[in-house]
Amino acid sequence: GGATAPDAAAAVAPPLARTPAVQWRLDARPAWRAFRARWGGRWAARWDERTGAPRFLYAPGVPLGRAAELVADVARLGGADPAEFALVSDRRHGERRILRYARTWRGAPVEGDEIALVATSGRVGGVWARISPVPRATPLPGEHLLPLPVFRGGIAATGVRPVLARPEVDGPVTTWRDRAGRVVLRTDARRFASVEVAHYDRTVGDPMVTDPAREVTVSDGATSEVTDDAGQHGLSGELEVTLTGPHATITVDGDDVVVAGSGDITLTGGEDVTQSTATVLHHFHVVRDWLADRWPDHPWLDDEVPIDVEVSGSYCNAWYTSGTLNFLPGYPGYCNDFGEIADIVYHEYGHGIHNYILAAGTWAGDVSEGSADYVSATINDDPVIAPGAWPDGSAIREIDEDHVYPDDLVGESHEDGLIWASFLWDLREAWADAYGAGTGVEMADELFLGALSQGPTLTDAYEAVVLADDDDGDLSNGTPHACELVDLLDAHGLGPGPIGVVSFDHEPLEDQPSAAEGYPVRFELYELTEGCGDFDPDSVQLWFATGDTPLPEGTPWDGGDDTGGDTGASEDASWDGWTAVPLERDGDTWSGTIPRQLPTTRVRYFMLAASTDRDEVVTTHGGLEEAVWTFTVGDREAIWCEDFESGAPDWEHGPGLPDEPDTEGVYTDQWAFDAPAGGVFDPDAPYEGAAIAITEPGGEYLPDNRQYLLSPEVDLDGGGRMLMLSFHRWLTVEDGLYDQARVLVNGEPAWANPATEGGEQHTLDGRWVQQDIDLDAEALGGSARFAWTLSSDPGLEFGGWALDEVCVVRLADVPGHYRVRDLDASDDADTLTITWTQPFIEPLAATALVRKRDGWPESVDDGLILHLDLDPTPGEVITVEDPEALPGETWHYALFAADEGEDGEPAWYTDVVEDENADVGGIPAPDTDTGPADTGSADTGAAGDGGAAPEEAEPPAEEAPRSCGCGVAGSAAPWAWLLPAWFAAVRRRR
Repeated sequence: GGATAPDAAAAVAPPLARTPAVQWRLDARPAWRAFRARWGGRWAARWDERTGAPRFLYAPGVPLGRAAELVADVARLGGADPAEFALVSDRRHGERRILRYARTWRGAPVEGDEIALVATSGRVGGVWARISPVPRATPLPGEHLLPLPVFRGGIAATGVRPVLARPEVDGPVTTWRDRAGRVVLRTDARRFASVEVAHYDRTVGDPMVTDPAREVTVSDGATSEVTDDAGQHGLSGELEVTLTGPHATITVDGDDVVVAGSGDITLTGGEDVTQSTATVLHHFHVVRDWLADRWPDHPWLDDEVPIDVEVSGSYCNAWYTSGTLNFLPGYPGYCNDFGEIADIVYHEYGHGIHNYILAAGTWAGDVSEGSADYVSATINDDPVIAPGAWPDGSAIREIDEDHVYPDDLVGESHEDGLIWASFLWDLREAWADAYGAGTGVEMADELFLGALSQGPTLTDAYEAVVLADDDDGDLSNGTPHACELVDLLDAHGLGPGPIGVVSFDHEPLEDQPSAAEGYPVRFELYELTEGCGDFDPDSVQLWFATGDTPLPEGTPWDGGDDTGGDTGASEDASWDGWTAVPLERDGDTWSGTIPRQLPTTRVRYFMLAASTDRDEVVTTHGGLEEAVWTFTVGDREAIWCEDFESGAPDWEHGPGLPDEPDTEGVYTDQWAFDAPAGGVFDPDAPYEGAAIAITEPGGEYLPDNRQYLLSPEVDLDGGGRMLMLSFHRWLTVEDGLYDQARVLVNGEPAWANPATEGGEQHTLDGRWVQQDIDLDAEALGGSARFAWTLSSDPGLEFGGWALDEVCVVRLADVPGHYRVRDLDASDDADTLTITWTQPFIEPLAATALVRKRDGWPESVDDGLILHLDLDPTPGEVITVEDPEALPGETWHYALFAADEGEDGEPAWYTDVVEDENADVGGIPAPDTDTGPADTGSADTGAAGDGGAAPEEAEPPAEEAPRSCGCGVAGSAAPWAWLLPAWFAAVRRRR
């Protein structure tokens, strides 16, 4: 009877990676941004890097009355249907409650999947989640869904594979078979001690100690009583004692223990009962008393525990399974009887404490072994576990030697458990020194049990510990001992690292218009528990580069002293080819502007943060090129597009690859044109419209498979600048070392998902990502076909490709890019000046300012060239004076620009648009109202009553400009002709 572990033994829970760069990229997904916007407050998350689903959410005190609403949103965040989660338990301990919602998928229990809310004083401070991918098949009656971890050459799992299987139970061993009868998992519910030692007081060879025989049954033949804590009863005469009580029944290799006597009866080990029987009888109650004192509502305290000693069939071991304790005998010359050692009794009981205290999470073997060792050590006040287990008196383990994750991880539960146990012992020692032996030890024990109740794995230890320390149901404001706990956890590799728990959010930039004066970048960073980590806000930086500049190595402070500063980028911080953008900070938000770049430029950028000493540096790309955010500058003109709204009837898709079609029926085509179905890996909405192209909507791509999607032939329309294949993708695929997602252009590879040496950098987009691939129309022969392929190995699978808005684009309105937009000719000053900003485009070979009398110049040779620049700088502001303009004259000015052209000849763009590259200017005529007539002026040659008016001046002819030889007729002049004219005629002021 009693409670059992909340998930079956099949819920395998290996350590999970905690890579800051990956965590930050997962933080930046729109779904998480929307979640935080709905709930408000300061949230933070730790993600399962195998799937992108949430593992733990740091909550800012959500009222417990909104539990169902919160669970539903967390389920959606993990790509699951909220209806699949149902409340199965509500555990209470003091002011703390843990509500556990288990998952059932299409009638099949999902082993280990859950959402658990941890609340204190009615407010949710933390949310645990395990949300696994589901298979394509529909479960049959009796099947369970096993989310089995996929290991790729290491201890930490790199993925999750959903398998439908049936359990076959044989005692403590459960064998899981899939539909083909293959064994996919075999689990053993027994939890063994790895070191076996027994004694009389504590271990073999210790003095014999006489203690009360508690809770044994005494009978006089007519009446039976159970002894109290002092070993007393009220019967007399000839008596019979059996080792059966309300909380334990002890047998010897399955046989009942019965001792006859009268008066005061002493059960002497080695005489009346075996040594192991006497030792277990006493020390079972010692460890049970400890638990009752520390966690009085622990559900196992109400159960009767079957205990079997001297179990035949083997030697030198002990185990816990399904609420029972079992001890094997010793072997002469090799080991002592494990039942004779108090430490092993405490250890095995510790496994039961773990089993029954679980209100959420899973039973991780390494955590259970470390916890059982700690139970023994804290009761004995000794970090040495089971001295005397071996005939030479040696112990099996010691937990005061520090073990660190992942350095000391070996893949064996007892050894790996020392990482957790050594942290707990260090905490116990620290708090005993700080608060006194009694109070400090009790605090450490209770925090240990509070953390254990959440069912953490080793890599969940940080969240479980700080949540156990929380006192108000709000992790966003810290916990009473957060900083010292972080320091201790970090010392054992179980903490968040030197920078601490830092939440990151950024909405990446997509393509930018040509006219944009800069590209504002905004992102959010905040430390959840301020002051506990070593995150330095002054270290935050934004870096960008153009083109194919290699990713930087090292840190930007290598070779110099960091001075910090409000800009986030110190003066001496530098990386070859990369530029730091000055940043402004407003609370948790940083913002900066990447400076304007020329159209057709590809810009790459990332963020960086560091610890105060700069020893820990985190970048948002984590050294992975694919993770650098990228956008292209330039207005886009679509040559061809496909939005999949009509089912793309002229596209091809099938099994195999475009150049290797499957004619033998080996592979399966999963491509579909449909609305996305959502789920752990797929989008829940198209990028635009209603339909997308996708591999297996709502499911995963098949293992050991090949498939492709092929576009029709696309006319590239002569090419053009910035010619690109541009599309939006939602791609989830295993590291390219194992599974390959590729884009082909006319059968040639143009892009592939990254392949890393360790095979652990999966591509998990989690949002619609714009991807641009450069095209060369001439090299492609003027047309192209585009293919998206997917090849998988027999291992891990994800969601595959999702595509929307697939287009071939180029730079729009190239003449417009060469057209000045701000030409201004003055008309209200004594000097006529013309100003403009040079076209912001390359190649920019020349610009010419042309003047004409009666209308707009239509080309560079249609009027007078007033200014010629043979080496113009894009974006430079130019001011030119027209020295020949006279008062009262009006002139038409136009600015023409040229690119490089062919054979060294300029290629002029001759569009004329008033108020852009054309304007009218002049100098005002002098005021002709001179007042009363002059009656005595000799200069006029006229009497006082007037004289002949002077002859009106003729305006200068356009064909004969004053002191200028730049005017030309006919076709545009070659460079050699224009150059000397430019020197002769131009007066330039910048």
